[in-house]
Amino acid sequence: MQFVTSQGAHHKFDEDDPQRFHLAAAQRTLEACPLEFDMDKGMVVDRFTGQRIAGDQVAALSKQACSARGASVKGDLRLRAKAAEAIVGFLTTTFSR
Repeated sequence: MQFVTSQGAHHKFDEDDPQRFHLAAAQRTLEACPLEFDMDKGMVVDRFTGQRIAGDQVAALSKQACSARGASVKGDLRLRAKAAEAIVGFLTTTFSR
């Protein structure tokens, strides 16, 4: 598994349309959200402290500190090309073994 991040990428960055749209009713995750799913441990942790968050607290924290309404979407051909290169590189490495 490999993760690739692209600074400045918006949702739908792989679309052709470079115009930015604001979707008022869309739910978005706030930057200060402490929730993170630890894939190795199979549990939700506080991403700032690393401590486990109990299941009954996840929903409350999600509602209080993690979600808001309104999101922006925007296509970015440069970032789409970067993502495509990363995919081709990953597949080439994976299947050339």
